[in-house]
Amino acid sequence: MRLILTYPEDAKSQDMADAAVAAARRVCDEAQEHPYMAWRDHSMVNSGLHIPGWVFSDTEVHAALVWAKALYAAEHYLTVPEYCSVEIEVEFEPGDTVPGDLPGPDRRVLRECWYWRMHSSATRSAP
Repeated sequence: MRLILTYPEDAKSQDMADAAVAAARRVCDEAQEHPYMAWRDHSMVNSGLHIPGWVFSDTEVHAALVWAKALYAAEHYLTVPEYCSVEIEVEFEPGDTVPGDLPGPDRRVLRECWYWRMHSSATRSAP
């Protein structure tokens, strides 16, 4: 698994791009959060959908904050245009182990809520 800058042109050189990605990974490592899970939880929590905050577990919120800190750490090595933000993607390579979507009971709340809403919507009778 590797982290890649979505906009590599934000880095003045490959060394700066590598340093930005290394800084992001270091933040995840120090927080003992897998970069993929931090990226995924950040993507869900900050999806822009109108999902109430109580839907997310403490683990998901914590991982989302870890990824926000990772992006902030990476920004120090980049020249990001005004009104833009740093974006880093997670890319898996052949042979990499992909963490499961539900690595533990702490990350089940959102999926259960969506299932409940989809299930209850599907079972309603037409007016």
